[in-house]
Amino acid sequence: MRFARIACPLVLVCACACGASAAGPVRVSLVRPVATAVAGKAWTAKLAVQPKSFAGAVRVTATGPGRVAARASGRRGSYRARFVFPKSGRWTLTARAGATTSRLGAVTVRPVPPSPLVLSEPTSIELEPSGTLLVVENDVGRVLRVDPASGSVAVVASALSRPYAVARGASGTVYLTGGNTLLRLDGGATTPVAESESGAGPLTVAANGDVYLADTESHSIRRIDVKKKTLELVVGDGKIGDGPDGPPLKCRLARPHGVFVDKDGTLFIGDSENHRIRMLPP
Repeated sequence: MRFARIACPLVLVCACACGASAAGPVRVSLVRPVATAVAGKAWTAKLAVQPKSFAGAVRVTATGPGRVAARASGRRGSYRARFVFPKSGRWTLTARAGATTSRLGAVTVRPVPPSPLVLSEPTSIELEPSGTLLVVENDVGRVLRVDPASGSVAVVASALSRPYAVARGASGTVYLTGGNTLLRLDGGATTPVAESESGAGPLTVAANGDVYLADTESHSIRRIDVKKKTLELVVGDGKIGDGPDGPPLKCRLARPHGVFVDKDGTLFIGDSENHRIRMLPP
């Protein structure tokens, strides 16, 4: 018996895994709203990664006034990257995931806010044309110049004897009360202008340059002509009381703690213990 030989073709099956090319690009986006970023403080970027099945590394880079990078952590499409920006300004964020780079947009980093200024018994404040403030510290006996915009503080005058109030005239002259004395502030030095019979407290400067003092001890208002260096009683008779409203020298006050002169010469008085604001025409 003969057997016929049959030629059978050999079939080879090849299985190819092409995972990276089939997966497609990985897209990373910044989750809104974005938290406020402050220079020198930790800030976290919340990221959304598509597809959610992506399980590789996500690296985020920030460029602006410098360059910082961070590796994000997370899974299932939700990642977080933590940054500490060394400087304030505008920083642009990009993310690298797989072979894809995504532009995330920009974040504005604010400068570190100045620390709150701690004052010692402030009793008076005056706004200067430049926007800075003159502040009287009664307890430590000094006058400060404070810039609210930058937070900078400079000592204008020190070693004063219980300064109480400060006021600036239209001419730019700055006056200060301390004890029974009205002082003129010249740079860092003080020059006596007039002496009051009792306590010199709150003050204001009229348009003509006269200075009005509220005297809480004698319950009165005094006017000082700084050119002639004369002091005149204009409201009150030295005794505590409540009016009557009429002739100024017969209108009694009770510890006046505020005084202001309008540009037309109208005098306003904070009559504290009588719980009134009194107005006296020129």
